[in-house]
Amino acid sequence: MARREAGPLDPHDRASAAGRAPRRPCGWQARDRAVVVVLGHADAGPTAGGVNRRRARAAVAALRPGDLLICSGGAVVGERPEAEMLAEHARGLGWRGTTWTETASRSTWENIGALSSLIEAAGGDGPIIIVSDPLHAAKARLIAGRRFPALVRRLAPMPPRAAALARPGTASAALAAADLALTSALPAWAPRSATGVAGIRALGGTVVGQWRCQRSRGRESGAAMEQGERGRE
Repeated sequence: MARREAGPLDPHDRASAAGRAPRRPCGWQARDRAVVVVLGHADAGPTAGGVNRRRARAAVAALRPGDLLICSGGAVVGERPEAEMLAEHARGLGWRGTTWTETASRSTWENIGALSSLIEAAGGDGPIIIVSDPLHAAKARLIAGRRFPALVRRLAPMPPRAAALARPGTASAALAAADLALTSALPAWAPRSATGVAGIRALGGTVVGQWRCQRSRGRESGAAMEQGERGRE
């Protein structure tokens, strides 16, 4: 469910909220207003964790005065929606423009499903910039292009500075690359990728846990044998 965040509005938004025709600044055109969509990451909250702080920082770097910020993400692993935490952190970083939150989606597929109606409500025909980890943003653009072809011409990559700020660590990037490859090669993967990636993470965690357990047992066994040999001396 999308809602507008309370807070300072651009002049044309204040006028619209008051029920009168907005006054456009001299030279203003609807296509000049970019829509910056930042996608949330599973976060227990109650405030933004490291990944969501990084994404909010990248979104703020991509925004210009007059742009619209849409924060997207529901309460996936915690009680507070990711979108609310993203919006809060963006305000903490100094963003004072118009912000909408979409708080129902639980996966990238659902993020993009909610995007079409939000873009329509925003109006205009300016660029749509999806902000997330670069490979995740590429996946989101791919899904958006497949589901809503009319949006393709408006989809724009993140500005270089925003992309640099959003870049994750090596392990996360490798997982995102695998996810993007599967999304590109197997259209049926995208709707299930949230569960699929969670499964990959869980499997990886299990394997690492078992390896550590076996390693610990090996050390304990070796220490016991060494003590036994000393006892026989």
